[in-house]
Amino acid sequence: MGDKMFSSLFDKFLPFEELRDFTFIVDGKPYKVHRVVFAARSPAFARIFKANQKEYTIDDLSQDIFEEIVKFAYSENIEITDKNERPLLAAAERFEIREIINAINLHRNLKIDPIKKKELEAIKLKYDEISYLYKKTVERNSVKNPFSQLPSRFY
Repeated sequence: MGDKMFSSLFDKFLPFEELRDFTFIVDGKPYKVHRVVFAARSPAFARIFKANQKEYTIDDLSQDIFEEIVKFAYSENIEITDKNERPLLAAAERFEIREIINAINLHRNLKIDPIKKKELEAIKLKYDEISYLYKKTVERNSVKNPFSQLPSRFY
């Protein structure tokens, strides 16, 4: 079974609260989760679960960051912002969540500084202008009836 197949199954676990068999306590707040989902996402979580505990406390992680990890674990969706990028990367590295690390690296690579963004907008505007002028030139110079320029004896 591929990772995408698991992803489509993991979100189906969410409504089944009675099957949640582990609790993370993050900054004082309990998060009940399904071990199977988290173990599949992270070798670090799998090691935590092997200790046969029912809960694990994480005091040095914000609830916002852990909630992103929970959202990702069940859905493979994650919101990466300038504000959460660094702490999210630190958490992903700590818990060995390769997919989040890759997503953050991709996010960083796709960032465009404001000057480059303005340059790209100017290039697009110039392209749009050239496309418009080309279209108008073609319309103006095209013949409505291609046979109208043939001598009358041919048609």
